[in-house]
Amino acid sequence: MCISDFFFFITTLHALSPLKIMDRGYSLVYGQEKELIKSFRQVAKGDKLEIDVQDGTIKCEVDSVKERDNNGKD
Repeated sequence: MCISDFFFFITTLHALSPLKIMDRGYSLVYGQEKELIKSFRQVAKGDKLEIDVQDGTIKCEVDSVKERDNNGKD
């Protein structure tokens, strides 16, 4: 592996870092058991969630849950 390959991999890893992704406005949502929420089917009204954003954590309670009409597909 040469130096340029090494820097390419470092740059790629940096860009894919969860913290870097959060800098772009994305967040991570965790359920009551600290599991990563990936679908509305994982939560129900009244569940407590933690939302990790770039500069902190938001604790909230689910008010309602609704499936998208197109199931998240364009």
